[in-house]
Amino acid sequence: PHELKKKLTYFLHNGYDADMVTAKLRPLQRVEYLGKLLEAGAKIDLEDLYAQLDISHQLRFFSKLQKRGAELDADELAGNLTPILKLDNFDTLESIGASITADELDSKLRDEEKFEHLADLTYFGGTIDADTLIKTLEPKLDGYALADYLRAGAKTETLMPRLVLDLSCK
Repeated sequence: PHELKKKLTYFLHNGYDADMVTAKLRPLQRVEYLGKLLEAGAKIDLEDLYAQLDISHQLRFFSKLQKRGAELDADELAGNLTPILKLDNFDTLESIGASITADELDSKLRDEEKFEHLADLTYFGGTIDADTLIKTLEPKLDGYALADYLRAGAKTETLMPRLVLDLSCK
């Protein structure tokens, strides 16, 4: 990457056509050096560049491209993510203006997924009935996550019979 930056700087400062240099770069490289390319006069269609990125890079560079003038739709991006990916990127989606709620995600998850992501769902404001969920699934519970279950609203009488403690010395 450092070598590319040096070469790019050389080409752009020594009269090479900025659009020609830009055309030789992969989409991620164009995003990475966007400021330098635009300063050199490259004409970059930001929406087209965004469309060339995979979904994880769209999420990563959404704000950067938007700040440069790209007209992007945060809800459209969120709509292309699975509920689990939405949950994993909840803060980012919220920060770019996507209309997203933990309860909306909760309604799209299977019970096993809700249980697995119970701490995140409740952290982001979801109103999950943890007690009913645990009674329905009857999982063996890990003592390390006990506080998460309690924070999510599970009752101790629901948790204790399912609690498995590893008392072995390692």
